[in-house]
Amino acid sequence: MKNAGEVAVNTMDYVTDFEKNSISLLRHADKIFDTDSHSELPPTLQRLFGQSNSRSKIVEFLNVFAFHSIRPVVRHQPNCACIGADENVFSNLLKLALNGQDNEAMILGSLLVRGHKISTLVEKATVVALLIDAVLKNNESEFYKSTMTQKYLN
Repeated sequence: MKNAGEVAVNTMDYVTDFEKNSISLLRHADKIFDTDSHSELPPTLQRLFGQSNSRSKIVEFLNVFAFHSIRPVVRHQPNCACIGADENVFSNLLKLALNGQDNEAMILGSLLVRGHKISTLVEKATVVALLIDAVLKNNESEFYKSTMTQKYLN
C-alpha cells in the first residue's frame, strides 16, 4: 500500500518547465539546507540563488513545509520521471501563486500545511514562483528591480 502523497499522478514528460523546476526545488530541498554550496543542484536551481536575498526567501518558503506540514511530504528521487501527488500539489500551488490565484493556492496549501500557516505559505510561494519564472525567462535582473518584487523581498 502506498503512503499518502506517494502515488504517481503524472510524469515529467507532460509538465511545463515551470512545474519541472518547482518539483526539482522540492526534490532537492535537503541539499539547500545541508550545504551553502549549490554545485550539486541542477543549473536552473543554481540560478535561483543568484542574489543573496533569493536563498533566504526560498529557505523561508521551504521552512513552512518543514515546520508546519500536516504529514511528511513525499518526494521522489531527483532523477525520477514520475511525479507524486505531493509534488504535483506543490508545483500547482506555485503555479497558482504565480498567476495571482491566491484562493486556489490556499486550497492546495491546505493539503500540505496546518490551517494557520496556509496564508503564509501562499505569500512565500508567490515570491518563489516569481523567482522561478524570472530564471526561466532569463530575466533575473529585471525581477529584482520590479516594484512588485520589492514588496515581497523586503
